[in-house]
Amino acid sequence: MGTSTTLVTVQEFLQMPEPVGQRLELIGGEVISMGRGKIPHEVAKKNLTKILVLWLAQNSTAELFPETMYQLDEYNSLIPDLGVIFSGRISPGSSGWIQAAPELAIEVVSSEPADRL
Repeated sequence: MGTSTTLVTVQEFLQMPEPVGQRLELIGGEVISMGRGKIPHEVAKKNLTKILVLWLAQNSTAELFPETMYQLDEYNSLIPDLGVIFSGRISPGSSGWIQAAPELAIEVVSSEPADRL
């Protein structure tokens, strides 16, 4: 007989205390601790940010949101390193989490084992 896992909803996830020094995401109802980016990770993120900022300054069709939480559904709430959302998808004065996936989500590999994939 297999073990059963109780799935966590986004609402339950958002009520949990956030551990100091950890970044958590909810993936498929499971709380996942995300690794911390070391220098190569942060340099890659910085370079991608520069490219996107320059491109978006010339093409004002979208906006850049680094390290922003996106609630995709009841069991998935992700924080990609960089997200791009078409202009007008977020109403002025909105609060809370973005309730949809971004048009572009970039997650930079941040661990040696993932580097080999």
